[in-house]
Amino acid sequence: MKNRGQAQGLVMNDIKAVLFDFGGTLDHDGTDWFTRFYELVSGKINGLDRAVFDKCAESAAAAITALPDTGTLLMDQTAHRLSEHLHREMQKVGLGNWQADEVGAAFVADARSYLERNLNMLEELGGIYRLGCISNNWGNTAGWCRQFGFDSLFETMVDSAVVNSIKPDAKIFKVALGELNLPAEQCVYVGDRFDYDMEGASVLGMKTAWVVGQGKEWPAGGQPSAVTWQVPALNMLPEILGQSSGN
Repeated sequence: MKNRGQAQGLVMNDIKAVLFDFGGTLDHDGTDWFTRFYELVSGKINGLDRAVFDKCAESAAAAITALPDTGTLLMDQTAHRLSEHLHREMQKVGLGNWQADEVGAAFVADARSYLERNLNMLEELGGIYRLGCISNNWGNTAGWCRQFGFDSLFETMVDSAVVNSIKPDAKIFKVALGELNLPAEQCVYVGDRFDYDMEGASVLGMKTAWVVGQGKEWPAGGQPSAVTWQVPALNMLPEILGQSSGN
């Protein structure tokens, strides 16, 4: 599929800011947390049913959301907590034959490799654009950004739990746009989810970059106009936005 931005001949000087999702975007090349945990756990349990896993993962996420200190945890602490609660939920259905600390550590190591790589990319983009983060999270987006050195580059760090708005709701995007004092048309939103990220941002008029990794199926009924660019790997973004990553 041709990138809509190329087809319409967008002027790159019109872009003033680039805003990022966190989970699945800054810490990977387009794969969400549940899928990454599924891949790790399925390596321990042959034939693990994804629907069963997702039900356990949703219960685990709900459980840690209810804990009062989850919003204060760093990224690695949050991942370990989620792994522990996921293990508890899977034990209930006889699928607990794996070690939560081992899976949590593997998840964190993988995420850190992407976060460290992407810091260089953000520093490059920061010399050209204003930057920020908009994330559906537990209230700890700013803390995670500080943990990995992104906060000095980000002018806005908006968290769904803090502003009481979950993507694709318009409010969470408007908070960031308001903090930057920029119109939506001058901003790019980068994310891994078509529904939450691409559709949510494009409705407001933002340009969008969909991080697709090794390839994602186009969602049924998904409008091509919701995606400006498809990004195979996040560190390719400077080049895709019209800037040479070698400069």
